Parts: sequence; structure tokens; C-alpha cells
Amino acid sequence: MLSPLISMARTIRRARFKRKLTQSAVAKSVGCGQSYVAQVEGGRCPCSRAIAEKLELLLRVKRGTFTRFDFPRGRPRLHDSTRQALNCIREAVADQPECDLPPLRRAPAYPRTSLVKPLDNPFWPMAIHLGERAAAEVLQLERQRGGQDRFWRLVNGLRFDSWSEKRLVVQLGLRCEQLIPQSLGGLGSQLRSVDGLTGKDTTSQVQPTFVLRHQDAAIAWIPQCCVRSTHGYRWPDGILVVARGGRKRTLVIEIDGPQYHRNVRQGEARDRDLGVLVLHVHPDVLRLPDGLDQILEWACSKV
Repeated sequence: MLSPLISMARTIRRARFKRKLTQSAVAKSVGCGQSYVAQVEGGRCPCSRAIAEKLELLLRVKRGTFTRFDFPRGRPRLHDSTRQALNCIREAVADQPECDLPPLRRAPAYPRTSLVKPLDNPFWPMAIHLGERAAAEVLQLERQRGGQDRFWRLVNGLRFDSWSEKRLVVQLGLRCEQLIPQSLGGLGSQLRSVDGLTGKDTTSQVQPTFVLRHQDAAIAWIPQCCVRSTHGYRWPDGILVVARGGRKRTLVIEIDGPQYHRNVRQGEARDRDLGVLVLHVHPDVLRLPDGLDQILEWACSKV
């Protein structure tokens, strides 16, 4: 069972398709922007009661179909374990010098937004691509996080380049204390985030962040965030800020196989441009029962 936010998003989308209306037409009729409708249908934003009432009339659905949902608003309440982990990260001293990169005059060569198109469920059909064990992980995540609207709202806003990246996020969702919005700047990361379309600095803007603990380390894991490197822009699969014993370090995780490393020297040079340590993980590692543990062990060993 997914959260009420996703249930409402699916219901609105199906009703709109049934009436053969575009998002723009719906937005014009109910008095909001097309981007707002897209975010509601994508499960990235709760629908206000006023708009929900108008949608019920426009889409000719039973009264209460949309207005029965009650969504939490404002900042999420942090769990005690999450607050403790964040304090450890923020108070720790960075092992690396700050990256003082000169501004690039050009925008990203391959611009793309961090927002994704609306999906009924970003994790299905996991079994077709990655096998029954991966599907079981998705079902476990739905049971464990069912009803947590903020969790699903942030997950639905993530960009994925492969099914293996989706599986990694599922495993993080099962393991993390909480998924919350945090900024690289607020975490004291050595990497600077930028807008994937324009290259404008966004280090102070929040990103969906998994907060978790492994052994005696506190970890903030930000997936698929565009960052600056010495000579250009990168979209790491995971940026980790790991704090342990009063020290912290920024690391990068890339989920890819040997086919991405035909030119070893070129790949190593691109990694050096980031100025932080990079771990390349073969997708098969995520098939192992302790695959995520192996990644976290490596991360903790570097602090």
C-alpha cells in the first residue's frame, strides 16, 4: 500500500485521462499553473482543498474523492535519531579543504532538470528488470513506508538513469532513519550543487537526503544531484557526507559496470576533477544481501 499522496495523484491522473483533458486545460479551469498540476499528478506536491473541490467538479468524480485526503504541511518533524545524526555531521570538521572552483561561463553541455515526469510508481516493474528479490524489496518498502507522504513526495522527485539506481534508492529507503530535504551547504559538503539546466549555484537549496547511521558513523546521502567539477558538471549517483569521530568527508558513489570504463585514464581524470574520492560500484553488488553494507563500509573507512 502506498501513501495517500500517491493514491490521490493516480486518481487525478486517471480521471483526467478519462475526460481527455490536458494538464494545461485542467490548470486553466481550476485556476492554477500547469506545473502545479504536474507536481500533484507526480506525487511531488499535495493538492490544496480548494483545488481538490474544483477538480471533483471538473473531472466529474464522486464528491469527496479528492477532498477526503488530509496532507501534512510544513517542515517534517525530525526523528530523534535523525536529529542526532545531523548534529554529528554539522559539528564535524571536514578532512578536505573547501573546493574553491572558478565560475564556469558556460552552462552544462547536456542540460537536464532535476524534476522527473510523473510516474504511477517509480519502482515498478522492478521484477522484470532486476528479478524477484528486487520486487520483494519494493513491496517491503511500501509496507514499511506506507502512509509516509513526505517520504514518497521526495522519492517521486528523484531522477534515475538506470534500474540499478532505483534499486539502490529502495535499499536506502529501507535502511535510512528518515528522508528529508537538506542542502549540501548546510551539511558542510565539499561539493557545490548547481542547477542542471543553467549551471547556477544551488549549494544552499535543499535536496532529498537520506539520513542514516552505519556503525559509529552518521551519513547524509543525496542521490542524483548536479555538481561542479574543475572542468565541467557531473551528476553523481550518490553524494555522501560521512561524519565519524568529529571528522567528516564528502564522497561520491557511482553505480556502473565495466562497460562505462573503456577509457580508464579518461574516467580517472574525470573523477579527479571532482576533488573527492569516488567509488564505482558494479550493479551486481546491489544483488548481494550485504551489497549496501559493503558500500557503507567503504565510506566509513575513508573518514
